[in-house]
Amino acid sequence: MIAYRLQERAFGGLDRESLRFLHGLARHGGSPRRRLKPGTVLVRDYQGQRHTVTVVSDGFDWQGATYPSLSAIARAITGTAWSGPRFFALAREETAPPHAAIRMQVRGRAAMARNPRAE
Repeated sequence: MIAYRLQERAFGGLDRESLRFLHGLARHGGSPRRRLKPGTVLVRDYQGQRHTVTVVSDGFDWQGATYPSLSAIARAITGTAWSGPRFFALAREETAPPHAAIRMQVRGRAAMARNPRAE
């Protein structure tokens, strides 16, 4: 903390945008939700049918009806509870520790070398 204060005095503090971002993280306990702009079109093929969802200002349009969330649409499509962002491939993948990622890459290369169809 002391080093930060010294650096802040020497070079100046954070800009407004960075402060707003950090306050949002502290207030909501995590990263802010991904914001999709109205007009964005999401497409998902499920059981041989193509489903197209358009982001609108008050939710998501699917088959002429407006839904409050992608999860509600995913539930209507599948008949079961789904995470909407995951169903439409918007969910961020969990990140592995750096050493695990390196190990997976090494194994992936070895597997590709053994499987000529994977190349």
